[in-house]
Amino acid sequence: MGPWYVGRSPDIEISLQATIKVALSIYKIAYSLISKLETLMPLSDYYPDLICNLPKFSGRFDARKLSAENCDVLFATYPAGTVIEPHKHDTDNVGVITKGELRLTIDGATETISAGQWYHVPAQQEHSAEFREDTCEIEFWFTDN
Repeated sequence: MGPWYVGRSPDIEISLQATIKVALSIYKIAYSLISKLETLMPLSDYYPDLICNLPKFSGRFDARKLSAENCDVLFATYPAGTVIEPHKHDTDNVGVITKGELRLTIDGATETISAGQWYHVPAQQEHSAEFREDTCEIEFWFTDN
C-alpha cells in the first residue's frame, strides 16, 4: 500500500498529518515572503494605476483624491517618520489602514490603528497623527452638505 491509500491504518493517518504539516509550513513560508516583499514595495507603487492617476490632494500628506457627493475619498501614503501636528478640520473623517499603522491622538489619548482597522475623527475635533512605519490608508472626509 502506498502513502495515499484511503483507509483506517494508523500509518496512513500519520502520513496524512505529516503531509498537512508540511503544507502548512510551506504556506507560512510563502505568506512570510509575500509580507516581506510588500514591505519592500515603495509607497509610490502601493495603489493601482487607476488610483494613482486620480488628482493629487493638496494637503499635509501625499494622497490621491476621488470626489463623491458630500465626501472626498483620499488614497493616502505616509512614509515612516511622518508626523502631523495637532489640527482640526470641518469634515467628519473615517479611515481604514491598509498597510502599516497609525498612532492617532485625540483629547490626549493615543490609539494605535493597525492594518484592517477603522478610525473616526469627528469634525472640529483636534487630533494629531504619527506614522512610525510606511503606512497607506483610505480616508473618507464627509461634509455637511
